[in-house]
Amino acid sequence: PAPAGGGAAGPGEPRPTPRRDECMARPTPEPPAGPVKEVQVSFSLNTGLREDARRDAVWNLLYDLAERIDEQDASHIQAVVKVVLPEEAVEALRKLAAEAGVTVSVTSIS
Repeated sequence: PAPAGGGAAGPGEPRPTPRRDECMARPTPEPPAGPVKEVQVSFSLNTGLREDARRDAVWNLLYDLAERIDEQDASHIQAVVKVVLPEEAVEALRKLAAEAGVTVSVTSIS
């Protein structure tokens, strides 16, 4: 997917995080006539992210999940995320996690 602002991120360039007002807008659904039946959706990811097509597919999945949270479609989430990153990226994630009330655990793998 192209980053917000229309430019494409090249290989090795960070993908800008779209702001809510720049996200692909979904039409506002009509309110349901009756009670909404909720279902639990689960999926597991365990994949490399070096291939552009695979990375973009994973990004699209996680982006859609984020949109559903933002649009208040999701009423509950249970998630475990394990991602391999450069050590320098950890502090930014720790800060965001703390804001969400989430504890981060870091394990050195190299």
